[in-house]
Amino acid sequence: MEKSRFCSYLIRSNFFVFIGFFFLLNFILVQLPFLCFEFGGSEDVLRNTTVELMEKQGKTVLLYGTVIFIPFIETFVFQFSIIKGVRLISKKAWVTIFLAIPLSAILFSIAHGYSIYYQAAAFIGGLILAAAFFLGMYRKDWPAFILVFMIHSCWNLFAFVMEELTA
Repeated sequence: MEKSRFCSYLIRSNFFVFIGFFFLLNFILVQLPFLCFEFGGSEDVLRNTTVELMEKQGKTVLLYGTVIFIPFIETFVFQFSIIKGVRLISKKAWVTIFLAIPLSAILFSIAHGYSIYYQAAAFIGGLILAAAFFLGMYRKDWPAFILVFMIHSCWNLFAFVMEELTA
C-alpha cells in the first residue's frame, strides 16, 4: 500500500514533530470540542473515577499513575498487543488500518466508559494513538511503543497540569 506524502513525512520527521503532531491532533479533535461546547449539560460528563481514586492517595500517586503507569499499561494493551497481534496474522497494511486501528480504538473507549461523552472522546483519542502506533512502526529512530507511550504520557501530563491550574 502506498503511503501518502503526509504519512511519509511523519514517518521521516523529527521525534518532536511526530509527538507534537499527534498531541496537537488530540487537542483539536478531543479536548477543544469539550472546551467550546457544553455536552450533556453537566461538568460530570468527563469525570474519570479512576483518576479520582488515585487522587485520594495523593498528588504524587496521581501524577505517576496518570503520566507513567497508566499510559504504559494502556499502550501495551490497546495499541501494541492489538496492532502487533493483527500484524502477526496479516502483514498487509490495509488489514491493520481497517481492522486493528478501529478495534484498538473501540477497546480503548470501552475501557474509558465513565460516560458516553468520555467514551466518544476516548474513541477519537484511541484512533489517534493507534494511528501513531501504526506509523511509528515504520520509523527507524524510536520503537512505536515508546512513541505512543510518550504521546499518551504528554497528554495526561497536560491534563494533570491543566486540572491543577484550574482547581
